[in-house]
Amino acid sequence: MPSIAEIARYADVSRCAASQILNKSKGYERFSPTLRARIEDVASKLGWVRDSRGLALQQGKTGVLALALRWSERANGLQRALISAVEMAMSKRDLHLQIISSAADALQSIHSNRCDGVLINAWGFSEQDILKFQQVNHAVLCRVPSGMRGVEFDVGQGLIRAVTHLHSLGHRKILWLAADLNSDQNDRYEVIKHTAERFDIGCGKLIIPTKRISGEAEEIQEIQKGLADKVETLSHETAVICYNEMVAIALYAALAGKRRVPEELSVVSIDDIYAPICVPPLTSVAFNFDRLAEKAVEQLVSEKTKSTLIKDPTDLSIRASTARLQ
Repeated sequence: MPSIAEIARYADVSRCAASQILNKSKGYERFSPTLRARIEDVASKLGWVRDSRGLALQQGKTGVLALALRWSERANGLQRALISAVEMAMSKRDLHLQIISSAADALQSIHSNRCDGVLINAWGFSEQDILKFQQVNHAVLCRVPSGMRGVEFDVGQGLIRAVTHLHSLGHRKILWLAADLNSDQNDRYEVIKHTAERFDIGCGKLIIPTKRISGEAEEIQEIQKGLADKVETLSHETAVICYNEMVAIALYAALAGKRRVPEELSVVSIDDIYAPICVPPLTSVAFNFDRLAEKAVEQLVSEKTKSTLIKDPTDLSIRASTARLQ
């Protein structure tokens, strides 16, 4: 890789000017945009790459952000999507990602100056664990306790759109389907119920008893087993909104040979990870992990960001699992 001195010589500027501009040192803004662009262009053509870790250390930082994530086979599709989005958001800022699996290790990494801040994936930790990060540079992802910084999905917005969509297709009886271990299923149901009442739509609720198990395939089988003797009770509803994709896929399996989707029953899911590859593809409340990660990383690195909680909107991806009521 060429040295700063070589770049300065090719750009016909002083070494000091080239160094300040390329390393974005204090005061580099005093140089004109034209000069900055010329030096950056010369550096790029010569193959120079900024040493982001070295630059961060010069500024008293490590250039590393931690992601506290407790891996769960029950949610591995969501967690993979989250990790990928966080990696992308950090790479845009020349930051490095450190994945840590325990709250204690993440706190130790900050206190020993091995990272500049931590993103906490709330799905894997208790609220008691998350609250330990209040006094350090943090941003909580997905479920933010009161008084802490972070970004969470506004699932209610997507659910309102789901009920509105089903109403527009002529459906007047909706069922909310969840497993009893789905922690916030009551909150989601309340949004659906209140929206249904606005449209004068009937709204039932079916909660499937399940055991706590690991693995998405095992979870689907467990829910399908719980649905086996309850499919007949769906005869009065024309549409179902499922807590997540595992519940929706289990419903598909339980309905096989009994009711056709969407001709006889419209199905809506939440998450939108596997929804596009289901058969038929699922209409789903969609989480935008890329946008969530961008906002959370911005909270950690920007001194201008004062927001305690950011609500990221959810949308509805309409596919072939919903149809007009015949």
